Amino acid sequence: ATLFSAGQLLLFASVLVILSIISGPGLAVLARWSRDLARFRPLSPRHFVCQALKTCWKEGLILSFFSALLPILAVFAWIYLGAFQIGLLRTLLGAGLCLFFLLLFLLSPSLWSMAVTYQLSFSSMLVNANYMTLRQFGKAVFIRFLSILPELFSILLCLSNALSFDLVCSALLAYYMFFGFGFRSILLASFGNFLCETYLNPRIPGAGIDIGLASERVTPRDV
Repeated sequence: ATLFSAGQLLLFASVLVILSIISGPGLAVLARWSRDLARFRPLSPRHFVCQALKTCWKEGLILSFFSALLPILAVFAWIYLGAFQIGLLRTLLGAGLCLFFLLLFLLSPSLWSMAVTYQLSFSSMLVNANYMTLRQFGKAVFIRFLSILPELFSILLCLSNALSFDLVCSALLAYYMFFGFGFRSILLASFGNFLCETYLNPRIPGAGIDIGLASERVTPRDV
């Protein structure tokens, strides 16, 4: 790739950073909304939004900034790998970077669930998210696969020339406008709740487990 194309990618990644920082508090509200819906809790929209903005805006800002850094890191990794000649070292580095970014992609549900539920530092959230995700790695991959299934299906349709690109994009946009965004949010929030209630809440006296389900219970105070 030429330096000009790399510069274009860097510019695009920089725009993503700015947009993510601006949208951070709003994403925190949506994450908390999805968490409570996944727990079958009643919501009062006005009170809920004000409370979520007041308590979760910092966490949303940090996570949005962290997420927006990933494209920049990917661009720099791509440029760095391009300087190597094709060989074993380049292959190993490429595979390692792919696994690194895959893991970060899988951490997102648990990170957002912790950000809007617990008072934890960012480093503690990363440590706990890594532990929980690796313990349930197969389920994490499956849930993430389900969340991007519409995009993968759309790509396959375009590559197979079964439908025109414009028609596929219009159908994908309509899907997310009417159903897809809510489905993805609830799916990821439910999985994030599952991880937190399986590995974190049993260690917190008085914390709920299986919240919203018939098996809901509270961790004993003497834990």
